[in-house]
Amino acid sequence: MPEEAYGMADPNAIFTMEIAQLPGSEDLTVGQQVYLSNQFGQPFPVKVTAKDEKNITFDANHEMAGKELNFKIELRQILRAVSWQKFCR
Repeated sequence: MPEEAYGMADPNAIFTMEIAQLPGSEDLTVGQQVYLSNQFGQPFPVKVTAKDEKNITFDANHEMAGKELNFKIELRQILRAVSWQKFCR
């Protein structure tokens, strides 16, 4: 279940800005991952999801948000439990 992994995608984490307000964004392309800075100067990753002549849209959701995680595992060995009392002497 996605909500037990990276959570569901948050539509509030998708935002659009004017390219003129973000120097350097004119060179970005759709699908590119970059870092922006929040109001405290801390970097956070975003993905460019749309771009036109005036605006650029970013998605700050984790790339695995909303996705189900499936793992293939192989049990290779079962070990006998060891009493913690042996380590507490």
